[in-house]
Parts: sequence; C-alpha cells; structure tokens
Amino acid sequence: RQMCIRDRSYVTFMSKIPAFSSAERLAILTEESVGWNLAREKVKEIIKSNNQLLVFDDTFNAGVSDFRSEISKAILTQPNVFILNCVQPELGRIIRTIRELSPKADILGFFQGIDNPALVEGIPYVSLTDTAPWFKQAFKLKYGEDFKIRASHGYDIVGLLDQATHTKEYKLSSADLISYLNSISDYKGASGALTTNKTQNIETAVSYEVFNGGTSSKIHLEDMR
Repeated sequence: RQMCIRDRSYVTFMSKIPAFSSAERLAILTEESVGWNLAREKVKEIIKSNNQLLVFDDTFNAGVSDFRSEISKAILTQPNVFILNCVQPELGRIIRTIRELSPKADILGFFQGIDNPALVEGIPYVSLTDTAPWFKQAFKLKYGEDFKIRASHGYDIVGLLDQATHTKEYKLSSADLISYLNSISDYKGASGALTTNKTQNIETAVSYEVFNGGTSSKIHLEDMR
C-alpha cells in the first residue's frame, strides 16, 4: 500500500501550468523507472491531444553525472520548455546544465525537495501534497527548518494507524486494518485530503507551489497567467 498521487494525475496537473499549456515546442528528459516512464507517456499523450510539437524525447539511467550531451542535442531542436521527469540528484544537475547552455529556457518538473531552490526560483510546480498550514508551522517550530517532502506523509500514516486502532474496543486484526484503510475517504490529514482509490492506494491531494526566497508556498493556477 502506498500514499501517493498517481503519476498520470501529477502530469495532468502539471500540464495546466502556462509554461506547458502555452508552449508550441516541448522537450522531455526522463529517468528510467516505472513511475517516471508512466509520467513520460502521459506527457506525450497530452502534447498530442493539445496539438503541440514534441521536439525531443530521451531517457537516462539514475546516477548520470554529466548531461551536457543530452541538453545540447535538445537545444538544437529549439524547445520552448523542458519537461524533466526525475528527482534529485539528477534533477539539479540537469537544471544547472540547462541554465548554463540555454539560460532563457522554461523548465518544469518535480521541484519538491530540490537541493538548491534558487535554481527554480519563481517557477510553479506540482506538490505531491496539499500540506496543511498548521503542519508546516508546527514542523518548522520544532525543527527550525521547512520539511522537504515526506514528513507530512509520515505523520498521516501514523495518524491513520492510530485511528484504526480505535475503531474497535478489542484487538485489531489484520483484516480489520485492511478494511479500515480501504474505506478512507476525505480524511483531513497533514498532507491534505486523503482517499483510498480503486487500486487500494491512499491518494493525496495536490497543490501548486513556487519557491520565493528559498521557501515554497502555494500559488493558484489563475495567478500564474
């Protein structure tokens, strides 16, 4: 069982960001993994349905440290925006290379937890949680810094298990626990509203966020235009 947003849903939300929806020519660079390849296929599906042009599409294996060759080839195709399907540390390496070789290029990707927020300052992205303000405040008060990515998920997992143990007055069986987790609907957690989907994964709400001064905060889609 996972607490997640589906990869295809993530892309659907990202495709509404103006840098994506208004682009004529798009480039995709994807880390080889099941999840990111699903995201890649959804990106291509949306590009086709929008009558946009996919000018570059390449994949790489985790651990690559030099992306100059891939980015140089992509730049020759003159994309309006780079769609990056990957995470740290490769994400930071790719963005630094794009900034060096094509400073004005738009970039979209999974920036939550990026090691250097200054690289993506002012660029909207899809957050995997719709984190409750009270949790952000409580975390920073206790630890003196903003959390990176999974802290609210961990908090909610413990909270759900605690609530499950109080659904019965006697010892909770494995079957009882499974039944409870399968019944979750609109649970108000630190990560936002949680609901168990048809694949029996706990799906989190999402939000749009943007880094300003190194701190990530919510931004509404209409404010990006």
